[in-house]
Amino acid sequence: MIKRGQPKRKPEEPSLNWRPGRVACVCTDELAHELEGWMTTAWHFLQTPLAVIGDYPTQAEARRIAKFYQIPCDAFPWLAGDGRQVAEERLQKVESHSEYWKEGVIWWKCFGLVRLLEVIYPGEGILFTDADIVWIRRWKPRFLSDVVVSPFYWSRDMLHKDGEHIRKHHGAHNAGYIAIRHPDAAKQWLEWYEQGEGGFYEQGCLNLFDHYFDTDYFSREHNHGKWRKLPPSNETISIHFHQSEVPRNAYSMQIQVAADRARRHAIEALQPNENRVS
Repeated sequence: MIKRGQPKRKPEEPSLNWRPGRVACVCTDELAHELEGWMTTAWHFLQTPLAVIGDYPTQAEARRIAKFYQIPCDAFPWLAGDGRQVAEERLQKVESHSEYWKEGVIWWKCFGLVRLLEVIYPGEGILFTDADIVWIRRWKPRFLSDVVVSPFYWSRDMLHKDGEHIRKHHGAHNAGYIAIRHPDAAKQWLEWYEQGEGGFYEQGCLNLFDHYFDTDYFSREHNHGKWRKLPPSNETISIHFHQSEVPRNAYSMQIQVAADRARRHAIEALQPNENRVS
């Protein structure tokens, strides 16, 4: 593990100019309906092979989508069987904030990332996102740091009204969008989560990366969510919004419209010729 005070890697190292070899996510059967949008937009707009960590139903759905749209994607059913129970036994120090967040699934996100970087795709960095991310325009990911985290870019009025609550219960960065090049960084993230560092699952500790690794930050064009209280702009690259979520205001409606449009565009572009609408 990286020890406090150890020098970070120099950002000018040539090896830090890297492109992820995979875009990956964790997805369980409850969210398998998100996979088609995630897989088709990731492959269409990023042209990067995919990896899905999940259970058996998720593996079957990922393979179905990959075969139909000819998307290079590996699917690993690591959460099947007693996978979640094994994970939860290691999380005695993790505080539960709500039944919405599944501690065992989150553990497999962190441990799965270690396994992908160290065993499955050694030497390849990974862009790891939530399954409800949708890309809406072309992007060639390339990074200059060991770790790239995604600030929330909270709206000013939310910070003014609930700043202390946000800092305590959510943190500064969103864990649903992160790029990591080296397994050491992923191992450190897993350890922080297991030890309850930061207070809020695997997300509250993301600000610690900057103390140990050369760390960069995604711009506002990435991971655009409703917490910004703004519609996506013409420069937005990716959106974070559940496909089944009901918009409750104008900006959420615009976010949903942009995400749905991107899904339809990618699905139509990747359709086999015999299935295209003439």
